[in-house]
Amino acid sequence: MYFLLAPGTAAEHRWPPGVEAMSRSGRGDAFVRVPTLGGGTWPLDWRSRPTAQDPFVDAALLHEMAWLRAGCRVRD
Repeated sequence: MYFLLAPGTAAEHRWPPGVEAMSRSGRGDAFVRVPTLGGGTWPLDWRSRPTAQDPFVDAALLHEMAWLRAGCRVRD
C-alpha cells in the first residue's frame, strides 16, 4: 500500500525493514510503501482519498503503525 506524506516528513523517520519512502528529494512530497497484510496492491486505488483539509497521511502515526505491523518496538 502507498501513503502520500507531506513534503519532508518521510525523511524525518527511520522506517522498518520492508517499508520504503520514495521521493525525488528529501524536501518533496513522498510516497511510503508498506507491504500489505494479504492480497495484492494492483490495481492501485485510493483507500482514503486526499481532501483539501487533509491532503496527506500523518507521518508520525504511519511510522508508529509500520513498526507495530513489523512486530517491532517503535524506533525513531
